[in-house]
Amino acid sequence: AKERDEIQEIQQDAVQGQFDVLLVYMFDRLGRRDDETPFVVEWFVRNGIEVWSAIEGQQRFDSHVDKLMNYIRFWQASGESIKTAIRVKTRLEQMTEEGRFTGGGVPYGYRIEHRGRVNKRNKPVGDMVVDPEASEIVKMIFYKYVFEGYGAQRLSRYMAENNIRKPDGRNFPNVSINRIIKNPIYTGVVHNGDAQSAVIPELQIIDLDTYKRAQEIMVGRTQKRSDVPLNTKSRALLIGKVFCGHCRNKLTLTTTGRRRVNKHGEVTHEARPRYQCHFRVRHPGDCDGQSGYGVKKLDAMVNDIIRHQFFACRAAIRRIRIILRDRGKFLYRAVPAVLSHLKNQVKAVRYPSHDIFKRLSSRLFFWYKNKQSPAAASKGDTKGEHGIF
Repeated sequence: AKERDEIQEIQQDAVQGQFDVLLVYMFDRLGRRDDETPFVVEWFVRNGIEVWSAIEGQQRFDSHVDKLMNYIRFWQASGESIKTAIRVKTRLEQMTEEGRFTGGGVPYGYRIEHRGRVNKRNKPVGDMVVDPEASEIVKMIFYKYVFEGYGAQRLSRYMAENNIRKPDGRNFPNVSINRIIKNPIYTGVVHNGDAQSAVIPELQIIDLDTYKRAQEIMVGRTQKRSDVPLNTKSRALLIGKVFCGHCRNKLTLTTTGRRRVNKHGEVTHEARPRYQCHFRVRHPGDCDGQSGYGVKKLDAMVNDIIRHQFFACRAAIRRIRIILRDRGKFLYRAVPAVLSHLKNQVKAVRYPSHDIFKRLSSRLFFWYKNKQSPAAASKGDTKGEHGIF
């Protein structure tokens, strides 16, 4: 309850003092979790907000009994919530077994039609019926999958080439085709979770034998997946780091083979890795870029760009070194003048620390002479030819 956006907004308003009384129809409107909602109500009261219910009155915390009654109220509400969930689930299972539509997305090949049925509130309720046009496409999918050897990817390309689209105008990706093939609703069986109905002839589009054969083919074509890679010596440089410039989706690595026969009759097999736009393959027509890019060509282009950047960085470092060297020469020549100026300032002010400054500046001048003339430094000439001090 405390994580609901509405509760958090109300708490912020309460902290800002925008209201003094919180009125609800019943306290369970704030929440039905017995381990959270009592503390939410108590938080409002502790922050100076009166909490009222139009049915149950005011909730107070003047005594220990008030806290107990507050907890018991929401414990009871939590139990009612659990019972309601059980009743709803049971009723939905009963409606599923009766073959009625219980809500949610309508599977492709069907539509909702009102046939005069109403609920307890006397509101019209829709029933699921077969869509004649879409059902023919479903039959075509199963026929080509079972009898012509088409796969989901090949069916997706075939439907895109023949301008067969979904109701929203988009192409059929292979994922949608796989869901159609797996869905038992096309055999006339309505299912919802663990509950399912008997075969309803009015909703049947595909016969049961064709559906079972389609499931067998799908299981036989499914490859077992493992966390251990089959190939650990790929020559591709940009795996997982390159994206399609048209649809902005990640490119995956695939391999194509080529068979060559030389003049001596020897047969060689050459594997050509390539980066493939997986989105374009799965969604034909939704990406106007290339389907793939050669690994050798693309990696070479990226390699040239990176090397060019490194060379530019090296040139920049050289320029920085030249600038620092020139500035160093300027400062090197300016040291005697700076020391002379400092000496005059110290003498004019007559600080007590003149001797300390003189010793430090002498060392600095000795370093300067040492840098300028190693011969003088080796002789221990600390005064230098200028004789400043």
